[in-house]
Amino acid sequence: MNGIVIRCDGSGVVGFGHVSRCLSLAEALREQGVRPTFAMRALDETFVAPVRAARFPVVLIPHSAPVSDRLGAEDATAVREAAAASGASAVVVDHYGADEAYFADLRSSGLGLGVVDDTGERDLATADWVLNQNLGAEDHARPRHGRPTLAGPEYALLRPEFARARERMSRTFAPDDRRVIVTLGGGDVAEATASVLDELESVEMDLDIRVLARRRLQIPRRSRHSLSVLQDPRDVPDHMAWADVSVNAGGSTSWELACLAVPMVVLSFSPDQEQNAVALQRERVAVRPRDEGHGGLAQTVRTLLGDAPLRRGMSSRAAALVDGKGAGRAARSLIETFSTQRSRA
Repeated sequence: MNGIVIRCDGSGVVGFGHVSRCLSLAEALREQGVRPTFAMRALDETFVAPVRAARFPVVLIPHSAPVSDRLGAEDATAVREAAAASGASAVVVDHYGADEAYFADLRSSGLGLGVVDDTGERDLATADWVLNQNLGAEDHARPRHGRPTLAGPEYALLRPEFARARERMSRTFAPDDRRVIVTLGGGDVAEATASVLDELESVEMDLDIRVLARRRLQIPRRSRHSLSVLQDPRDVPDHMAWADVSVNAGGSTSWELACLAVPMVVLSFSPDQEQNAVALQRERVAVRPRDEGHGGLAQTVRTLLGDAPLRRGMSSRAAALVDGKGAGRAARSLIETFSTQRSRA
């Protein structure tokens, strides 16, 4: 197996999570001698630029429909052409708009097919390889062509800098801790972030807050807390390791924070994030505000910061879920699957 096409998109609607985790997988594949090529809709250069910066070829697919819409035959044709041009023998699709017909279209040309999934709701019987990194994915993992679905946070697709930050990190817990990270994803989160900061204004203790944002955020007024807004910082793992508590969305960022053992207050802005937020709370690595938008967030942050033993337990359980090496495991499995497939052809 020499080459592979990765089909994903990012936008203000779906955020950066799909692109981010595909970049992690691509980097792990490249380390093991595979040449990834990205196929993406020309939606927003903000979400394509990190792929180019990582020195991966990008094939831009023309589009006329919103990013969340179903991927059709023209899209599948463009992906097959990208595979032929790059010499790729397989495609990995990480896209909510891909359905059974789209997968069958890709397979019709003899390409191997991998799918990164989140919900387990689609029929993935045509896929040779499936990864679902979310909690509870093991419950609906089924053997496919003699291979199981890669299921659970053991396979969380994180960049290698998170594992390195974890190795050098030394986390402590004290009742006077005050450091809070706010990170709500890579989409259009300006309004949600402003709402979170408004709620945190009612926390009486003096907080040190860092907001991590992929896009520029305009904070309309001064805060009573120490507040920094960092746009697309390069040293994200170090900022996360700095935090005593995180206020975050329930998407892929959750696995980055878990790797760095950060106790989380988790919010949800989509059905898949809701599913993940419920699971994170069930595993006692995160808590959800009881009355979101009506003082519940501030009370939850206040309680967590003041309860060092509670945070210590959450931190330990989070670190046990994600060790930061999932991308390497996934890449090895992917290579083995498609190398075996080619040898049988």
